[in-house]
Amino acid sequence: MIVNSTRLRGEYSRLAEVCRESGEPIFITHNGEDDTVLMSAGSFKSLTERMKLAASILEAEGSRLAGSKTYTIDEISEEMIKIIDATT
Repeated sequence: MIVNSTRLRGEYSRLAEVCRESGEPIFITHNGEDDTVLMSAGSFKSLTERMKLAASILEAEGSRLAGSKTYTIDEISEEMIKIIDATT
């Protein structure tokens, strides 16, 4: 949804409710130009968590390509079992 800043001032409560219910952002224009984005706090948190995860994956892939040690699923499973056994 795209709305202008004048409409935002007059309908903030309703627009915020639309964001919360739909999970979708609302793009705000000012003088016909893109200006800001209104989104629910939950959607923002989810977006930032996905961005952090993507950055971590990209960093890990960069390390792998640079020659860092990698592990098989079996090696990770063995290590997890050792950790669990050590804590019980």
